[in-house]
Amino acid sequence: MFTGNGLQAQLRLYDVNGPFRGTITSTDPGRVRLSFDPKAPGSARLNTAASPFDGIVYIQGFAAEGGATLTVDAADGRKAEIAVFLLPSTMALRPPSTAYVTDPHPILSMEHAVSSKDLPWVFGPVWWTRTPAS
Repeated sequence: MFTGNGLQAQLRLYDVNGPFRGTITSTDPGRVRLSFDPKAPGSARLNTAASPFDGIVYIQGFAAEGGATLTVDAADGRKAEIAVFLLPSTMALRPPSTAYVTDPHPILSMEHAVSSKDLPWVFGPVWWTRTPAS
């Protein structure tokens, strides 16, 4: 799983019976936090049995490099670990369909300085090729 400083990634947790039931813990909450709500600050640990849970957890990044581990403890005793890799805050946009794009690179990209608390949007075409209409 990938996220970055000041960014969050969506993680869907399901098992054969539906949304995951158990506890998810960040081994390094100074770098990676967890939240059920994409607009709320995260915490070091979430218990899916303690709240309405639709299977989605938001992984919030607070560092631009390195990583952390999420430990997942299911209510039935199963355990797992999920590696989280932290990257500088960069975002890439792709078209909804690649039917007319012959190059797999992103159409637009947005970047901001890691030290910036704001997200100034800078757009720039990367590579765009259209297939002629037939």
